[in-house]
Amino acid sequence: MKVSQIEHSLQFYANGKFLITGEYVVLDGVRGLAVPLNLGQRIQITPRTDQAIIWKSFNADGGIWFHWQTTVNSWSESSSDSVTQKLIDILKHAQELAGSFILDKGCEITMHLDFDRQFGMGSSSTLISLIAQWFQVDPYTLQFQSFGGSGYDIACATSNGPIVYRYHPEQPCYKSIDFDPNFKDDLFFVYLNQKQDSRQSIARFDKDLLSENVRIRLNQIPDLLVSCKDLIEFENILHEHEQLISRLIGLEPVQKVLFNDYTGVVKSLGGWGGDFVLATGDEVKQEYFNKKGYDVIYKWKDIVL
Repeated sequence: MKVSQIEHSLQFYANGKFLITGEYVVLDGVRGLAVPLNLGQRIQITPRTDQAIIWKSFNADGGIWFHWQTTVNSWSESSSDSVTQKLIDILKHAQELAGSFILDKGCEITMHLDFDRQFGMGSSSTLISLIAQWFQVDPYTLQFQSFGGSGYDIACATSNGPIVYRYHPEQPCYKSIDFDPNFKDDLFFVYLNQKQDSRQSIARFDKDLLSENVRIRLNQIPDLLVSCKDLIEFENILHEHEQLISRLIGLEPVQKVLFNDYTGVVKSLGGWGGDFVLATGDEVKQEYFNKKGYDVIYKWKDIVL
């Protein structure tokens, strides 16, 4: 978490995230390995001398994607715009948790994303974290009231490095870990050119198929990956994880569907069917994805905190 104050303005920062293991099952208490990113979102709150509240959200390209203007006395009124209404709901929850009137004076709020909001890197979770920091409330409670989910992305938002996260509706917990693979030069992330709706994706998971043996194995995998010293072993564990999740959600792994002839390993991150995948291979192998039209590629070492 980065907090600063500039000429009476408040500023807060939240990290983006990738969930390396535990997609779907993290909601059922299975441990998930997650990494915060050095791309995130920042908010600045500047006081005004009038009663206006002006909200502007900027995408990574500098363009405004959301604008809302209201007043101290009317900000909580319902809106016909779904995005505005969702923001109003979040602010109402935050104010209830704070137990005081934070928006009782005019202000200008500006938000800036470091990544494209279509990327699935955490535009919603960073928003929740930033509002929670501003209102000084518990971010997990605000997340569960506003969007649901497991909360691993909320943990990543203020973490200084990789974590192993375990969801619990009353008290989520995580521990910081030392996860800096010596083969990270052969790890990279590829955007699949489409955004995945995480809430729709969650509906695919059939927890009745999560047997105790599968749960135990999935709980072991974060530690196995962290302790890996060899890329081949790392790839084998990623492949096993894909097979286990495939059976739980009834979908073929992304490598079989889109990259069946790729000689490295490709693993879905978060909800299957969109956003980013983790791939293994050197820079020459990255060209495989470029030739298929996947142009947004980040190296592990350049993006993971």
